[in-house]
Amino acid sequence: MEQTDDHKHVIVLGDNLPEGCFRIHSRFRDVVNFVNARNDIAFMTTDPDKMAANGICINGAALTDIDALCIDHGFITACNNKNDRNSSSPMAPPMPLNAAGYQKIDRNRAAIFNSTLCYHQTMAAGFKKTIVEIPDKYAALFPSGSMLFVLMPGKAAGCKGGFDTHFANRVCEAADCLVRGHFARATGLLKSSGRGLSPAGDDFIAGLLLGLHYNAFLSGKNLQGLADNIYKEALGTNLLVNAFLLQAKENRCVALFKNFVFSLSQNKQVPAGLKKLLAMGATSGADLLSGYIFSVKHNLGI
Repeated sequence: MEQTDDHKHVIVLGDNLPEGCFRIHSRFRDVVNFVNARNDIAFMTTDPDKMAANGICINGAALTDIDALCIDHGFITACNNKNDRNSSSPMAPPMPLNAAGYQKIDRNRAAIFNSTLCYHQTMAAGFKKTIVEIPDKYAALFPSGSMLFVLMPGKAAGCKGGFDTHFANRVCEAADCLVRGHFARATGLLKSSGRGLSPAGDDFIAGLLLGLHYNAFLSGKNLQGLADNIYKEALGTNLLVNAFLLQAKENRCVALFKNFVFSLSQNKQVPAGLKKLLAMGATSGADLLSGYIFSVKHNLGI
């Protein structure tokens, strides 16, 4: 597996950026999401760990100054349309910033983040053993309310409140369906379920999809058709979730997850990278990892 070395670059671009004119979708402390007329999501971040195929990472960027993007095959223009609110179309080509050094990016001169997880035969057996042992060895590191309970029967009994109990029951039913090969039913139960900006069930599905790619490598089987079907069943109205699922279906993942898997494959200490991954979102990192482990542990699709 190939480790990324993108942290040293000032500007890093995802390897599967959508093109078009983008307006603000949502803004957070270190990530701004943008959407175009086709409902494609692109995002800008200052945190290398959050990089993904559809992302742009600019070290030290003033994200509050940016509310639109234009992305084409040659350049990316970061823009501020506050002085152009009378534009008749929210998707009109935006006016470039004048006072920022990153307002126009030449894509041919920027570093590229390789979002794809690539496995090697030498790591096959040892990696699987290590990944499936994580829940038992490091359960205490998983955040409360995460989907760790899917991997540890009996944990769901600790859920309190009607919403959490209903969610746990749905997830346990979905887990049973997955093991039995009833993938459409399982995906329907997990889809849009749980708490969070990206609901826990959707993060778990993304992990399942990433795990299918490892299972395909391990078995030599082509599981892309299964991944495509799960992805189509999982699509909903949350554009951020849809973008996340698309990348997972194509075996593309966020840097934090890729770097964790890489460190695991190199037999490096688990807790350091695991703690960073589990700190992603309230439970998003934990739910993504839980889905991945579940997929690998139960040989889904094989």
